[in-house]
Amino acid sequence: MKLILLSNTVDPTNGYGNMTYELVSHLARLHQVTLLLPRHPSPPRLPRVYILPILPRHIFSIKQIHAWDFLTWKPPHLQADLIHSLFAFPYAILAHRLATRNHLPLIIGAQGTYGVLPLTHQPEKFFLTRAYNSASHLHCPSAYTANQIKTHTHLTSPISTIPNAISTKEFSPIPNLARLKKQYPHGPILLGIGALKKRKGFDVAIRAVAQLVPDLPQLKYIIIGQGEQKKHLQQLISSLHLEKHVFLLGHLSRQELIRYLHFCNLYLHTPRSHNHHFEGFGLVYLEAAACGKPVIASRSGGVPSAVKHGQTGLLAQENSPASTARALTKLLNDTKLYSRLSTNSIAWAKQHDWSIISRKFQSLYLSITQSR
Repeated sequence: MKLILLSNTVDPTNGYGNMTYELVSHLARLHQVTLLLPRHPSPPRLPRVYILPILPRHIFSIKQIHAWDFLTWKPPHLQADLIHSLFAFPYAILAHRLATRNHLPLIIGAQGTYGVLPLTHQPEKFFLTRAYNSASHLHCPSAYTANQIKTHTHLTSPISTIPNAISTKEFSPIPNLARLKKQYPHGPILLGIGALKKRKGFDVAIRAVAQLVPDLPQLKYIIIGQGEQKKHLQQLISSLHLEKHVFLLGHLSRQELIRYLHFCNLYLHTPRSHNHHFEGFGLVYLEAAACGKPVIASRSGGVPSAVKHGQTGLLAQENSPASTARALTKLLNDTKLYSRLSTNSIAWAKQHDWSIISRKFQSLYLSITQSR
């Protein structure tokens, strides 16, 4: 099968790039894959993949100055069986134009916020809705994302869920943890990873930690990530007198991030929905699961698709430090529950390995091409 995929990046160190890299790499073992990327003087190379850097630079709004390049982009004539825009805005709009010119079926992926947010204002809603309704199929990582799309537009195309995936081999074997054990000799150790932005809800998690510290004076909460909320979180830590308990480490390498995932006792990350920004799935929950770490998360957005309540973690009420603190207390005090969730987490992560999830995409491709 000849496939044309569109993405804004193939950089495996960020979320969209990692998904592109992994899916394209798996597909290229069985299919002829052409990957369309934004123009770049030194485009990346992938084994068995033909990379065509012909797309305009990424934009977040049609009102941006570079949108002119985007709006005037002329789709080339390409031979293929199917076109797949891995992400919604903005490249699904170009994928629609490309599919129309070449009379090919189109699949669009909507990964969360940026599959929904453009539907809340014009002219983005007009262009994205037209692309969605021209597609043979849409896929989302969670039912929540799919329902949000249906809420904000009259969707006529079929839509289904295909969960996000990880490469479980990346988390094995367990790295040397001696340095971290020396640096943090006492615990329990909680870990959170993500951009320091409001919708990530790290302030909720920090307030929950504050409630546990009187009974757990050695408790540590380590947050890896950077963003515009850093100053606010630092002020919150100071106001709650948590300087010896909560640590903002900023950006760390992928290798170090995995080391911390293995080192921590459990993973704590409590997102919230905010101004149409939400967690579409939560890939980091699978990464924690691959390391056998139970999760405390919030029942927000697509998180329940990534964390199975009572099976791989506990889901607290969104925006509630008290509910989060109760979940933490329950998991830290119940060794049998902790052990069961840890075992289940590893099995859950294996179910979401790219070797399995990539086959779901291949099945979708086959069903679309055979129905023509």
